[in-house]
Amino acid sequence: MYSQMIAMADATLAANERLRVEAVTLRVQSQALFVRYRAHRMLDVRGGADEPVPDAAATIRAKLRSGALPLPADPPAKSWVGKGTSRRCEGCDKTITPDEIEYETDLADGRTLRLHADCVAFWHAARAEQITADTAVPEQRLVVIAALLMERPLCSDCLCMKAEIGPAALRECFARMERAVVVNERVERCGACDRSTTVFSLLRRPPGTGLPA
Repeated sequence: MYSQMIAMADATLAANERLRVEAVTLRVQSQALFVRYRAHRMLDVRGGADEPVPDAAATIRAKLRSGALPLPADPPAKSWVGKGTSRRCEGCDKTITPDEIEYETDLADGRTLRLHADCVAFWHAARAEQITADTAVPEQRLVVIAALLMERPLCSDCLCMKAEIGPAALRECFARMERAVVVNERVERCGACDRSTTVFSLLRRPPGTGLPA
């Protein structure tokens, strides 16, 4: 009975998560297309010499991989668009001249990005890819983690190793599982490595408590 409930909850959560990811991805892609459309409308006021070069996307991808350009999961807090202020584009490293369009984006951590129209479109597209990648792992591994915890209490290190996910993905799985069951946390010996540490197990949610908001 309990296994059937877990399986049904897993299937429902997976379907909901897929729809959420698709919605977020479509929204971000729409923003990127909107940016590109605005840029193309303004081609008559943009200088050809200083326009982002064709390899700007490759430059941005390299900076994202190295961490030089941030790629937050949360959407920008605020964004502005206007004429270039002769400052450096943090995407392609070219100057955003006054006859070009400059996008100024405030991130949740307080940092401000200044980007060309094409560069901000590449950046938004990369965010969409990152969102999809981050949510795909927990979705694929949620059932595996539930099965492992139903068998015996395990520590986070053993769970990550057996489910082949990282600590952040494990926390995301726990958050999603809490909608249907209780993820119990206590100190005792891990059922796999036999260390005395914090271990996790699944408990039935008490009747009448409902699902957490």
